[in-house]
Amino acid sequence: MSYKNVFYGSIGPLTFNSREGDVLDGSEMRRYLPENFLIHPFTKLKLGYQLKYHIQVYNDKNVGIGFYLTNSDDYGEDISRNLENCSSQIQIHIDYSMTIGEDGYDFFDRMDDNELTIKWIDTKSHERGKGLAKYLLLLANLYCSLFTKDVIFTKLDDDSDGYANGIEDPEERRNKQSKNIYCSIGYIYEDEEGGPEMYAQVTDVLPFIEGYMEKYETKRKELKQDMESIALQSPSKKRRPRGGGYKKNKTKKNKSNRRKSKKN
Repeated sequence: MSYKNVFYGSIGPLTFNSREGDVLDGSEMRRYLPENFLIHPFTKLKLGYQLKYHIQVYNDKNVGIGFYLTNSDDYGEDISRNLENCSSQIQIHIDYSMTIGEDGYDFFDRMDDNELTIKWIDTKSHERGKGLAKYLLLLANLYCSLFTKDVIFTKLDDDSDGYANGIEDPEERRNKQSKNIYCSIGYIYEDEEGGPEMYAQVTDVLPFIEGYMEKYETKRKELKQDMESIALQSPSKKRRPRGGGYKKNKTKKNKSNRRKSKKN
């Protein structure tokens, strides 16, 4: 499927670029980068990386978006090169073709009409353990909730190392799922007997943002305290007395030599 428009840039600092030749009407930035998303504390969280995006608009009701964290050089529209050099990335697709009426959302009849699909999520091996993938996963759900109100469900396939489905022993299953990145933010397996398919309601994922921010702030404070403690333990440099003690002794010795020369 070809793209109607392609947009790319960074969120902090904010830049918004379009593909050469795309026909624009001037409302695209406000449409695809909602102000509520840009100013949200979670979006502005300082993780030590630049948060960037790549948006591919298929049509008025289908859009593919990539968010990624990077400290590497920027290669503009060359998204493949940018992703190759980034620290962590997530690729999502939002389908909001079915407008929800006054009667609400019929789970069984409309489940597959409007959804946020997590297509791909990955963190470079040397960057793992920092919570970057979880941050992007939560960010994707936050973006979707502010981009359109017509999407209720989010889905993905769990092909992670922490896959935790089809485990018969209840205690073992709970223990394994407690360590699963998707289960930890509200996703559940569609078939508990096995299979990678998972889903959640976007509104059920959003509350985990607060917990992430609290944990991040705690770690930031602990790091700051550790740095201050190290600074206090570092030996301080002693200032040399004004005039310099060694210089004074040397001067006296020279005077003594001059006196002896006069006597001789």
